[in-house]
Amino acid sequence: MKKIRDSRFELLRIVSISMIVLSHFSQYGQSWRLKNNVNSINLLGSILFQPLGQIGVYLFVLITGFFLGSREINFRTSAFKFLQIWFEVFFYSSSILFLFLITDTGFKISIKTVIRSLVPFSFGEYWFVSAYMMLLLLTPFLNFLIKRLRKNYFKILIVSIVLFNNVFPVLSNQVSSGTVGFGAILSAYFIGTYIRLYGVNVRHKKTLFFFVPL
Repeated sequence: MKKIRDSRFELLRIVSISMIVLSHFSQYGQSWRLKNNVNSINLLGSILFQPLGQIGVYLFVLITGFFLGSREINFRTSAFKFLQIWFEVFFYSSSILFLFLITDTGFKISIKTVIRSLVPFSFGEYWFVSAYMMLLLLTPFLNFLIKRLRKNYFKILIVSIVLFNNVFPVLSNQVSSGTVGFGAILSAYFIGTYIRLYGVNVRHKKTLFFFVPL
């Protein structure tokens, strides 16, 4: 059967990608503002869109959980997707490295940079891609667990994951996860799956602040 795309989710993907692009633009494209003249306007310009990056990442993973979390996926399929993304990242990372090596960009490239560019997943060169690849590889096991959890236990699991991986890092407790990494996106995957399975019933408006389905 031909797959029918839902324009609502396509729009949400576009919004999440736009947020990530704006965040990177603010963080890297506007850093020159702080080198020349540090004032309130330049400071605001350099950090204005940075928070949007985390929101965009969580939305993207939440969509992934919505569509994949309730499905039964075998390890061969997840391993294939993992390797597919691995080769794509390797191709682009090594190609960019090659262009830097053959052109006079003024940047000094160390042996460490070369190694990290050739095996970016092993050294976490791109945190989101690495975390997303881990998620894809573990999807069969996560979905197996979700399928066997009752609704109440699933809610407890989500609250625990959010607390350990998203709240604790803000309090400088990074035992379970840092502000970026696999643990940080795992909660978004579970929340997306929960929404697909049970929907969202917000009994009190204040609970929206926690972004946890109740």
